[in-house]
Amino acid sequence: MSEKKEPGFRTDHDPASKVARIVLSSPPLNVLTTSLARSLAQEIERLAASPSHRLLALAAEGKAFSAGASVEEHLPGSQVDAMLEAMASLVRALEQHPRPVVALVRGACLGGGFEVALACDLIYSSDRAAFGCPEIKLGVFAPFASALLPRRVGFGRALELLLLGEALSASEAHARGVVERVFPDETFDAESRAALARIAERSGPALGVARRAVRESLAERSLFVALEAMRARYKRDVSGLADAEEGCRAFLEKRAPAWRDC
Repeated sequence: MSEKKEPGFRTDHDPASKVARIVLSSPPLNVLTTSLARSLAQEIERLAASPSHRLLALAAEGKAFSAGASVEEHLPGSQVDAMLEAMASLVRALEQHPRPVVALVRGACLGGGFEVALACDLIYSSDRAAFGCPEIKLGVFAPFASALLPRRVGFGRALELLLLGEALSASEAHARGVVERVFPDETFDAESRAALARIAERSGPALGVARRAVRESLAERSLFVALEAMRARYKRDVSGLADAEEGCRAFLEKRAPAWRDC
C-alpha cells in the first residue's frame, strides 16, 4: 500500500486491489477551496500519466463527502474567476482520466462537492448521504452541475433540482438515477470495496475503452464545450448580480437573504 498526503487530501494506492483512492481529508465538511480543487486536478492528472490502477475512487473523511465550494470565494472582489477555473480543471481531469472513476459518498454531497461526484462515472452512496445543488439559494446557480446533471437524469429532473436547491436523500437520488448503488452506512466501506473489486477484476485497458465509448455515445456536443459555456455564463450573468453578493453574504452572516430583484 502506497500513500501520498497533500493538504486537504491523501492518495492511497494498493497495487494488489488495482484501485487508487483519493480521500478528501479536511473534515468535517471537506470544503473545496480554489487551492484544493487545483491540487486535486493535478493529482488526478499525475495518476493518469502512468495508470497502475484499473479504477480510481474518490472518497472522504468526516461527516460529509463535501459540503461544496468555499462561499467566501464567490463574493465580488474575491478569487471567483480562479475558483471557477480550478473547478473546471478538476472536472476536466476527471473527464479525461483513462480509467473509470467512482465517487464513494457518505454524508452531505452538496454544491461543488456534488459537481465533483457528478463528474465521476459512477456514484456509490451510503444510505445516509444527501445530494443537492443549493447554489440557487445564494442567488447564483451551479455552473458545472448545469452541464453534468442533465446527462445523468435528463432535462426536467435536472432543472427542477437546480431551481429548487433542495437536497435529495440517498434513496431519492437512486430513484432519480443520480446514483448507481446505495449501501447501508454501517457496511458501506466493505460493500463499496467489494463492488469496486468486482469491476477491478476486468482488463484495465478494456475498462478505459468501455468508459470512453459510453461517454462519447452520450455526448451530443463536447462536455468541455458545455463546461466552458457554463463557466462563461456564470462569470457574465451572475458575478455582477446584487442578489448573488447578497445571497453569499447572508449565508456567511447566518441570516435570511433580502433579495433586491423581483
